[in-house]
Amino acid sequence: MSNTDWPTLAGISFGPKPCLDSKVYPFFIRGTTCSEHPTVLMVRLDWLAGALRGDGVWADTHADRRSQTFKPERYETVLRQVQTDAPIHMPWLYFDKGRTTIMDGRHRLYVLIDLGYTHVPVLVDPDHVAPIATLVDPDFVGKFG
Repeated sequence: MSNTDWPTLAGISFGPKPCLDSKVYPFFIRGTTCSEHPTVLMVRLDWLAGALRGDGVWADTHADRRSQTFKPERYETVLRQVQTDAPIHMPWLYFDKGRTTIMDGRHRLYVLIDLGYTHVPVLVDPDHVAPIATLVDPDFVGKFG
């Protein structure tokens, strides 16, 4: 078997995972959290959106963007910032009652998702790193510095 003949089962190849073309907004400001030493994790936005599904403050779809989950003026402000390459604060995530939750940055996440970004650096307090780290793509080869 050559290196290109990957084993298959029921037509599914078990070869290397295809690379995700990543798109990361490059202009972030590292904000503050409850911790003096928060961790920055680069998470996949689609995995994060899935983890937030069902959270009362997250609008999973455009149709869910109502007054409780969406402030158009905040969205427009962030959209203008991203479109002009202005720095924005990293979203801040935490883990509570068995689920990932947004402490700060919901509208930044909406804008980045809507504009097709694939990964985002997020701030996480040390006590919440392990569960939030499940949203980090081990195949992500980009760097954020």
